[in-house]
Amino acid sequence: MTTGVWCATRLMRIWPNEGEWPRVEDLGPAAQLLDTSFPIDMYRDHCGGLTFGGDGKLYYMASRWRDSKYNPMPESRKQNEGVVRRLDPQTLEREEVARLEHPTGMAHYVSRGAVDHNGDLFFGHVGNHPSGIFKVSMPADRKRRNAHLPIRMWS
Repeated sequence: MTTGVWCATRLMRIWPNEGEWPRVEDLGPAAQLLDTSFPIDMYRDHCGGLTFGGDGKLYYMASRWRDSKYNPMPESRKQNEGVVRRLDPQTLEREEVARLEHPTGMAHYVSRGAVDHNGDLFFGHVGNHPSGIFKVSMPADRKRRNAHLPIRMWS
């Protein structure tokens, strides 16, 4: 099982059947790198919407914000943004696959993620009024039509 820690924005993998106490593997930060000597609020540094896609990879939304040291973004972009990342559970390789865009507000606070039977991703977004859902259509090579999906495992 792979999970995200909501208020620490780190990814971890838990091996529940290894001994009396489950083994916990720290996979590092979910969102961007940051200066840990300076506090940052949980609304800005956020990870959410963990779900497995039809290709067997873990997808999640991680917040990204303008920071001169770790993430210089052009002024034309919003101060905070949400990026969809994909993690291969076998190799632990990560890649950014999409950037969520909201027409008027921010898109960096996703509370839930889901995948439909065709392999497209859905992310429930809160923080803007009204709240809403982002759909991320996946390329054909990452879909499995009418895929049997596992029961949702919540972190």
